[in-house]
Amino acid sequence: MGEIVKKYYERIHFILIGLLVLFPITPRGIQSSLIITLFVVSLVHFFLEGITHWTRNKTILLISLGSISIIYIISLFHSTSVNEGVKFVIRLSPTLLIAFTFLTQKSFRWEYHKLQVVLYLYTASLLLFLIYLHISTFEIIANKNLSSWHLRDRIDQLTEVHGTYLSIWIGFAIVCGFWFVIKNINKKIFLIANVVIICYFFYWIYLIGARMPILATIVSLGWLLLDLWKVSNKTKIFAVGSLICICVTVFWNPILNKVNEMRNYENAIPEGKYENTNPLISNENIRSVIYHCALKKIEERPILGYGIGRVNSELQECYDEEFNHTDLFTRFKFNAHSQYLQLVLTLGIFGITLFVTSIICWFRSSSLKLYHYFLALILLSFAFENVLNRHDGIIFFSVFNAILLMSKKNQV
Repeated sequence: MGEIVKKYYERIHFILIGLLVLFPITPRGIQSSLIITLFVVSLVHFFLEGITHWTRNKTILLISLGSISIIYIISLFHSTSVNEGVKFVIRLSPTLLIAFTFLTQKSFRWEYHKLQVVLYLYTASLLLFLIYLHISTFEIIANKNLSSWHLRDRIDQLTEVHGTYLSIWIGFAIVCGFWFVIKNINKKIFLIANVVIICYFFYWIYLIGARMPILATIVSLGWLLLDLWKVSNKTKIFAVGSLICICVTVFWNPILNKVNEMRNYENAIPEGKYENTNPLISNENIRSVIYHCALKKIEERPILGYGIGRVNSELQECYDEEFNHTDLFTRFKFNAHSQYLQLVLTLGIFGITLFVTSIICWFRSSSLKLYHYFLALILLSFAFENVLNRHDGIIFFSVFNAILLMSKKNQV
């Protein structure tokens, strides 16, 4: 077996990664089995050959790609809920494991044709997933009186994939679609097919209506277009600043209303049972309470946080103390709803500093422009979603953060 792994490792690795990017249509059990198989084969290859090619640069890349896992592991040393924390560490282990499988190879930078194949596979699998959803949820889509929330709830029931995570998947597929169009602008049939698929993806991201993934997708696409026009960094900054000013001016009243809702945490949740007060509670109302409690807890332990196993319990204590006039926070469990707040709560300023350092390392280690667009999408999504709290976010982030960082430089 050792000789087979040694001789065919790159091919085996590519096939397993290709199967892994089909996660929109494969059961989670199969996804986990693929990750374990990939890691075991990589470990065998590492001791047979990879250890002789291991370098300081590979160690840095492994630490940076698995930084959130490492932050969680460090936080276990001062957590009072180690058993619960270990569950989070295991759940997030793909960020380390998948990165390791690339780095055991002597030449771990992927050629463009490999990247192209896995992105096609991902796009095709997501397209099939959305077609299935379209058929399954046709009555909801056709009923104009039902909101995006009803659609997201139905998707969750059918597939156990939260609408926000699905929107992030779609957003990245849209960015990839534009990237393919630019790189294959002279292939007319391919171009037309891509444009049709992109439009269908836009249709779905609009239907789901998750605001942050939509904004993150727009920002990512804007960056892509500015790169296409070979705009200087100063011009990019000016363009982004101007766009923000225009949006704030045009949507000033709605933005102000949302800000006021977010600030008014004390009166956000009406008194009484959730089943009766539900129509009066908005997403902003709930988030105002979550962010209030998260910031309050951060103030109490800003340097090293509470440890990963204790974060949700600390938030629950705040809900129970200050918002016991409603059963909302006992009927449902709410995390920090921000990956950055989650990290600060887990390991304080020390943890968020480690993560920001890793982000800088990611940008410096890759000049693949598609990777920069991916980072724009995912890092913006981190602001208002705890993306790495669920398997669907972890698998998406772990796979593509490794693949795109490990791919060779190419022009847009």
